[in-house]
Amino acid sequence: MDEKDLGIFFQRLCDRKFSNNPNFSLKEIFQAAIKKQSLSPEIFIQSIDNADIVEIIEELLDTSYGKFQKDNDLQKLIMEWNVNIVDEMIEKLRGYRLRDTQKAAILCSLISEETDATSKGVLQQIKTGEGKTLIIAVVSIILALMKVKVSIVTSSSVLAKREIESKNGCADLYHAFGIKVGHICYDLKRKRAKMYSTCDVIYGDLTTFQSDYLQDTFLLKNVLNGWSYDVVIVDEVDSMLLDNGFNTLYLAHEIPELNLLQPALTKIWQFVNLRSKKAYAINAEIYSLFFPGIDFDFFAEALKTDDEEAEVLKNHLTEKCLTDQYGHLRVRKLKKVKEELENVKNVKKNTKTKFLNLFHKAIKDSISNIPFLQIYFLNNLREFIKNAEIAYNMEEGVQYQIEITSNAHTQKLETRIVIIDPDTGVDLPTAQWAYGLHQFLQLKHGLALTPISTKAIYVSNVTFFKKFSRIYGFTGTLGTEIEKNTLKELYQVKCHVLSSSFNRCFNENAPIVTKDENSQCIEIFKSLQIMMQHKRSVLIIGESIKSITNMRNNIKHIAQTQLQQDEAKPFLYSKIYKRDSEKLEFVDGSVELPPFTIIFATNLAGRGTDIKISKCLRENGGLHVILAFLPQNIRIEEQAFGRAARNGEPGTSHLIFWDNTITDNETNEKIIELKNKRNLKERQKSEELQKIYETKILAEEQCFFHFAQLFEHQRKRLLDLKHPYPEIILKDITDEYAAWFDLFHMCNEKLKVIPGVCEMVSQRVPEEPQRPVNKITFATKLVSKKLDS
Repeated sequence: MDEKDLGIFFQRLCDRKFSNNPNFSLKEIFQAAIKKQSLSPEIFIQSIDNADIVEIIEELLDTSYGKFQKDNDLQKLIMEWNVNIVDEMIEKLRGYRLRDTQKAAILCSLISEETDATSKGVLQQIKTGEGKTLIIAVVSIILALMKVKVSIVTSSSVLAKREIESKNGCADLYHAFGIKVGHICYDLKRKRAKMYSTCDVIYGDLTTFQSDYLQDTFLLKNVLNGWSYDVVIVDEVDSMLLDNGFNTLYLAHEIPELNLLQPALTKIWQFVNLRSKKAYAINAEIYSLFFPGIDFDFFAEALKTDDEEAEVLKNHLTEKCLTDQYGHLRVRKLKKVKEELENVKNVKKNTKTKFLNLFHKAIKDSISNIPFLQIYFLNNLREFIKNAEIAYNMEEGVQYQIEITSNAHTQKLETRIVIIDPDTGVDLPTAQWAYGLHQFLQLKHGLALTPISTKAIYVSNVTFFKKFSRIYGFTGTLGTEIEKNTLKELYQVKCHVLSSSFNRCFNENAPIVTKDENSQCIEIFKSLQIMMQHKRSVLIIGESIKSITNMRNNIKHIAQTQLQQDEAKPFLYSKIYKRDSEKLEFVDGSVELPPFTIIFATNLAGRGTDIKISKCLRENGGLHVILAFLPQNIRIEEQAFGRAARNGEPGTSHLIFWDNTITDNETNEKIIELKNKRNLKERQKSEELQKIYETKILAEEQCFFHFAQLFEHQRKRLLDLKHPYPEIILKDITDEYAAWFDLFHMCNEKLKVIPGVCEMVSQRVPEEPQRPVNKITFATKLVSKKLDS
């Protein structure tokens, strides 16, 4: 299919387009292009406004997807022509054009849909600095003009916001084509719902996309407003589909009865914190919270009486089934115990009073007699104790951070635990650790306890991405062949590695490993000294907030003691980038990085940052990146080093880390050994994750499939019954499922039990709830309604 054939296509388009409503200038351009067979997009861009450009592309796409849909050659030609039109618009707005590599990446995505029906999409590796942001925007624009909804998943909410709100984002390009674009990184649901209802293209982090899907589908929150899962474009696709590929998002589901477990959690924390008891002793103490009792071994001493009288009372208690033979209480009502004690002979009144005091204290210290609560907690007791130990050893600034924030709903300040993603350094403010770990950290720092959440409504990353008709992804590091094959098998996609537009002017220094942190700081200081002497700038990437903060303080101290005042300035005025809520002027390319700048950062700066260097810094050798830890895989390492030598600019890097297992004479050998171990561990991890997906995640999703069917069945029944409060009944059903689901740890046990539970619940007439707190809520609603009427 050549341009002459495309000319005939344009002629038909002109005849149809201008037969009733002629626009002579636009028609003349079309006809001139046809007559000369010169179909250059420049002719169109120079002579018509943006609205007409959008109309032309829409006509091209609309027609091509109709009459010429089966003609792959024509499809390719039309797609190339549309990319060229967008390219002209970029030049018109920004003064530069798409590079060949960018065009190749765009066309690889767009044409793959038309030429390969067996594939669901394509994942592409493009060198860092090649302009993935612009590539994603151009692909999205053309897809949006095809009336396709586009979801763009970024590795953090910060990057999603930056694409829309920063002047270096692509919002201007979307607007030039009349495409509505926005992000969903808002705490308020109504703001997110507005984006779904008004936008053609939406940016957001994966957690928010998944959460909105689950809330809309299973909590009836009406968030999506009909948003369709047509195309997903995944930025930093290796992070999303490999590092976090087998994760599952569980919506925090609160069963009200679990709030009664707070005394038990507090007791466990006290034991672990004080290190006063061994695990088996903690088990016994916690057991007494659910099954209160009186120690018959020391019964006489507790009553302050003789053994004979104590034995008489003990025998009476067991005969009347007030306790068992070990002293565990079988009756919790004080009135009944008093009545029974009146019939006991040969026991003094004072002794009876002392027993009633013991009974009252045992009941007071125990947890409410709710059978489900007892079974749930005792089944998970070992997990709770283990998590208390983990919380005791966790460090603020490493795995989590404490922050004071304003509640979006109440506008009140609250202090909370925020999880930090170890791979990206990104905050996960809406995430919580399970089985009490989050609550133990709250106890550790004296914070208000939040309710324990259970697993009821969830979706795995794999399942969520598979919901989309097409998957496109871009990254600087797609991974090994094993990792690529994993992606191909799971998502039915192709993987391509594109060549760079530039000859990379990059040099990596020989790595250095030291025995401890102090020695590491000295080595980094030496490297910084050399860079400052050469009028360079340096980005130091550390493993955690704590490590990078300590490193900066140590290096500032060394500079103060060893350097003259002028030489020490870059060290003393160094910048630090710890949290994604912080603003650092250089990370989004809005301000050029000058020489003599030192930046300390977590791995937050290792992905998605686009540091623009000044002309002076470029002439001095560019940015120098120091990686101050050995990443868990080569992809994270390459992403970090990819902050330097971008767009053909010069740059260097250096791996300087510490490991307490080395000796002075084996540093080089140790580096090779550690990297080999790291790479082997990563390969094993990939295989293990595949097994976890096949055994755990798929099993959990089979359970959820049964629940989803039950939920939809009951929802329709409630609708048919015109039930006044369906949300209470559906919550009751969800509570029931969550209670059973969390009761078992082994997936094969879940699979055996859950189908039967769902079948049992489906047989109920869904007119009123079954669980205690839901019954109270339901009754309150009915009473209020009756009073109002």
